Amino acid sequence: MLEQQDQIFELNERVRRTVDFVLDLSANLSVLSESGWPETHLWLERALPIIAHDHVDWLESRFKTHLRAAEATLARQVPIRLSDYRTAASPRDMAHSIGITTHVLRVAKANKCGLTSIDPEPKKERDRRNAEKARRDRGQKLRTECTKDAEFRELAQDLDCHVSTLYRHDKAGNLDAYVTKRRAKLGL
Repeated sequence: MLEQQDQIFELNERVRRTVDFVLDLSANLSVLSESGWPETHLWLERALPIIAHDHVDWLESRFKTHLRAAEATLARQVPIRLSDYRTAASPRDMAHSIGITTHVLRVAKANKCGLTSIDPEPKKERDRRNAEKARRDRGQKLRTECTKDAEFRELAQDLDCHVSTLYRHDKAGNLDAYVTKRRAKLGL
């Protein structure tokens, strides 16, 4: 007689609410324990065999609804940032700790692999040197010579002499002495 009652069992509203509450709890536990519907279904088959057998689709849909809600709640409560997953050292930190310089990479013929290296000279100095080399290759004057020309033109105007005179004294190595003598002569 008990078997007949078990087979005719229907979910009334009160039973549905109770089972839904159990599914809500199991979904929250699933989020925390990383288990899913198959584990919950096995547990329900053991705990509530009649309900689990006859109403599998309803149980699964309610479980998944609760699971999505639990995942969203957990995501709001736990502030996860991308930096939380970056536990390893950065490539620059590794290069500094190991002491990998550009010269070491060149010797190992690995400087074209995009590896991070450290250099004893600053990047600004390397860029300046590379720009000077590129200007020389194109046959242009170096930037230092261009600024030297401008400085010598200005100095020649101040000293009331010709620019070639300043270049001649600069080449001879006595430019400072000539400038001092010329300023004294002009009374500057």
